[in-house]
Amino acid sequence: MVKPEPTTEVSAGQSKILRNASYLTGAFVVQKLISFLYYTVIANKIGVSRTGQYDPLKSLIPIALILIDFSLSAVITREVARRPQSAKSILANVLGIKLLFAVIVLTVFGFVTNFGNFSQDVQSSLYLVAIIVAFDSFTLTFLAVLRGLQNMKLEAIGMILNQVIAVSAGYVALRYNLGLRGIFFATMLGSAVNFSWSIFALRRIAQLWPKLMWDAKLIVSFLKMALPFAIAAMLVKVYTYTDRYLLLLFKGPSAVGFYSVAHKLTFALEFLPSAFAAGLYPAMSNLYLSSKEKLTDTFERSLVYMIIISVPMSLGIFVLANSLVGLAFNEFFAAAANPLRILILSLPVIFMNFPVGTLLNASNRTKYNTISMGITVLVNISLNALLINRFSYMGAALATLVSGTVLFGMGLYWIRDVITVPWQRLVSRFLRVYAAAAVAALIIFPFRNTVPIFFHGRRADVLGWILVFVTIYVVGLILIKGVKREELTALWRIIRRKPASPHSSSRGGPTASHSSGTA
Repeated sequence: MVKPEPTTEVSAGQSKILRNASYLTGAFVVQKLISFLYYTVIANKIGVSRTGQYDPLKSLIPIALILIDFSLSAVITREVARRPQSAKSILANVLGIKLLFAVIVLTVFGFVTNFGNFSQDVQSSLYLVAIIVAFDSFTLTFLAVLRGLQNMKLEAIGMILNQVIAVSAGYVALRYNLGLRGIFFATMLGSAVNFSWSIFALRRIAQLWPKLMWDAKLIVSFLKMALPFAIAAMLVKVYTYTDRYLLLLFKGPSAVGFYSVAHKLTFALEFLPSAFAAGLYPAMSNLYLSSKEKLTDTFERSLVYMIIISVPMSLGIFVLANSLVGLAFNEFFAAAANPLRILILSLPVIFMNFPVGTLLNASNRTKYNTISMGITVLVNISLNALLINRFSYMGAALATLVSGTVLFGMGLYWIRDVITVPWQRLVSRFLRVYAAAAVAALIIFPFRNTVPIFFHGRRADVLGWILVFVTIYVVGLILIKGVKREELTALWRIIRRKPASPHSSSRGGPTASHSSGTA
């Protein structure tokens, strides 16, 4: 038997990786699209105040999930990839420790639910959230084994299956006015089906059946490996969700309803920079060892791409905020346009932080991402506590803008030890892009409400204004030489060929967690 040439083996391995990434990325994009549309249906059906209750309840799922998972799923994937013959032992021991974590977390959860001052609908929803977390936690564990074995096709199928079932059942619950408990029961159905599917996939691909083991030495080793990732993931969760809980505490559910809609419209766009992060990481990791000059060039180009995409989005949505909210949501959500205008101004720093975080990870400086996030969390909590009581959801939006800028600034501070940042070229490019986008915004601003077009009661004219804005922006960008033709070609090539990892951190850091993707 002729042994394959090394190049053939490498090519086959790369093909398998790309195929797996394609499965998962395709499923992730579909999931995100369905999730956003489902969220708009829920919000429009239940109204502002109930949305302000639904959003914090839904946020408890990823929060509780990271406490139970403790980023052990990331450890499973890495260890199974290195030692596939030990997959059975690795899985069994992680299940053992996660079962203990689940009992502790869900017991505390149940105690608070039982003795808290909640309405019957909210209390029932909290019980369902606990069940969802239990299902999702162990689903994540089983799928982590399959990732380690480089088989993600069945995970992608399960992701879509979960979404379709949850959304279908949720639509029925909304139609028959079954309240929050009906919506969360639908989510639980999707999680239960995905849990069953993950066991089937584990049995079929890995030939394993879930069992429990307690090897103290192995478990301690796993916990040590997972600790830095768990800390980073927990910080991300605190940073992401603190504002809505403080809003709920100080200003009530209506304020949360307006803010959550604005937040959803802003951060739904994060899948775009994650496409770059997935492709940048291996390239930067290689260049860090081989060529600092090329690493600097790659970093500069990646920031330029983020600027070209994010700045016009930020200014365009700022100008068209009322119309965009009017397109996606009913008129009683009109006030969400105000916090949206503040949140969307943070879009450039959100986008640019992806290559900054990726560079730190690629240069073995992951701890600096964690330090930055820790400081940002303190800034964010302090600002929210200071501003929400006085300015409600506008204060929360401002806190998010400032803390996001702090996170990006700290990342820039850390990378100066890795490369020499070409500040002059970057600032020049940023100003040109900003000028082109600002001109487009100023041109459409006086006319944006002159010819309102409604379709089924929604502002449909915004789609035409978006087209006008993009046309003016692109023409202006070319005229003032804010972009080169080869950069646009490379930008399109990256978007097409470098799919994002669905579970990559939104801050360019380690993987956080996976939870039910509905709404």
